[in-house]
Amino acid sequence: MLLHAAPARPWSAATVARQLCISEPTLRRNLRQEGSGFRQVLAEERMLLARRLLTESGCSVTEAALAGGYSSLSHFTKRFFLLYGQLPSALRAPAFEGRTS
Repeated sequence: MLLHAAPARPWSAATVARQLCISEPTLRRNLRQEGSGFRQVLAEERMLLARRLLTESGCSVTEAALAGGYSSLSHFTKRFFLLYGQLPSALRAPAFEGRTS
């Protein structure tokens, strides 16, 4: 929930563990037991936000990348493509296709 509320924030496992009142090793162990890791969860939350912004609000690719915590547009585009199999610009809401990315 913390990551979901503000995925662009520069989160660390230690910060999240403190917010949840648990130790960092406990956080990592719990994530590992669920077959995940901190970086993976953070990346997923950031990409979900970016995807939602692109499909629902018609944000530009740059705006979606920045909102998701990515400062490099090329890195964001590459990660997005690896996760979803298409470029972020392909998912923009049809009503907003005329806007530039």
